[in-house]
Amino acid sequence: MERLKDRVAIVTGAGAGIGKSIAEVFAREGAKVIIASRREINGLPVADKIVKEGGQAKFIKCDISVEEDVKNMITSAIKIFGKIDILVNNAGIYSAIPIEEMNMDEWDKLMNIDLRGTFMCMLYSIPKMLEYGGGSIINISSNHSVACYPGSAHYGAAKWGIVGLSKALAVELADRNVRVNVLSPGLIDTPMWHDVQASAPDAEKSL
Repeated sequence: MERLKDRVAIVTGAGAGIGKSIAEVFAREGAKVIIASRREINGLPVADKIVKEGGQAKFIKCDISVEEDVKNMITSAIKIFGKIDILVNNAGIYSAIPIEEMNMDEWDKLMNIDLRGTFMCMLYSIPKMLEYGGGSIINISSNHSVACYPGSAHYGAAKWGIVGLSKALAVELADRNVRVNVLSPGLIDTPMWHDVQASAPDAEKSL
């Protein structure tokens, strides 16, 4: 249907799972897609598959917890495709740690990727969207923003933070043609979920 014909989209965490599926659907709808991933071994095959199927995509290695990586991702996207219309903040990590075993390194690691990384991607892409007349931001939160689970204080805080951040910027940018929305998926059959189950003492109870 090419509903996204000539749109340029950045999808973070696009090397697997939800991000990979979003990137593939966007490409089928005519978007030019930046496949952003920390691991080339994951991200590059996604971009190659899209191109092989007749779409347009480029892989950019990016760890969204690293400010220079995020800046480079935005700059490279514009150099490659000329603008940014859509940003999907999908990249994130998860770990289950009881509060009595939590430490600041674990807290900071997750926050730096899931919340701070999402904010940085928005921080550096929004001025470019405004320069080109507007855009759309889709932030992937979690059902943890609705109902939290034991052992996920840091993850729940980050995902609630994404919702609050998105609401604030949706209001701030509404009159400048930049939409900000949140999706909060439940359990999805992705590599991340497989990792969670594999690390659980009882895989059935992890459900």
